[in-house]
Order: sequence, then C-alpha cells, then structure tokens
Amino acid sequence: MKLFYKTAKSLFFAIPLVAVQFMNAQVFEIASGGMYFPGGVSENGTVSLNKGTTVYLWNSTQGLQDIGGLTNNTLFGGSALISEDGKKITAGVTNATNNMNELSVYNVETQSWTHHGGI
Repeated sequence: MKLFYKTAKSLFFAIPLVAVQFMNAQVFEIASGGMYFPGGVSENGTVSLNKGTTVYLWNSTQGLQDIGGLTNNTLFGGSALISEDGKKITAGVTNATNNMNELSVYNVETQSWTHHGGI
C-alpha cells in the first residue's frame, strides 16, 4: 500500500510538470482606457469587441481597428459577434443610407458592411 501511495503521489506532481511543456498560451493586452466588451474569438485569434457604440476588430498583427458602429445618438450597440473562421462580424450598425440602426455583417476581407434591415 505504501508503494502505491508513493507512486500515486509522485505521478500527481510529475504529470503537471510534463504537461506544461506541451501547453501553448499567449496573452495580449488588447486595449487600455475604458471598458471594451469582447463578443467572440475566432479560430485564428481575431477578436470582435465593442465599446459603447463603436465596433472593433482586433488581431495580433494589426492591433485594434475601429470598423464602425452606431452614429444616431444610440447609447449602446450590443455585442459584436465573430464567425468561427474570423471572416465575418455581426453587430448593430447605423446604415448611412437611411440613418437607421440595422443588423449588419462586416466582411473582414473586403472591409465593408452589408446591412440587413432593422430589428
């Protein structure tokens, strides 16, 4: 029984030390100065977030980018969600054509919004 206890105790401490060698985690400070609300993280590490009425896109190579938001005196735009592949972001955005807040999809590759009407 003592041998089993010593072996189990050794494994309890040895396994985490070995596992740490195979872990890969990175931490980035996305932005400072204010409250940013993350909406999601894609598989490629791109983050969608918002602060008040502004929607942002963040990645480790280009940093924080303002991609649009609400401009017609609305206080909060809701969550900015991102697709798994990181190519599309959905959010409530003001359509410049009619000045209405609409459900919109941002295409990261073309850097453009497509508006889908009011909610």
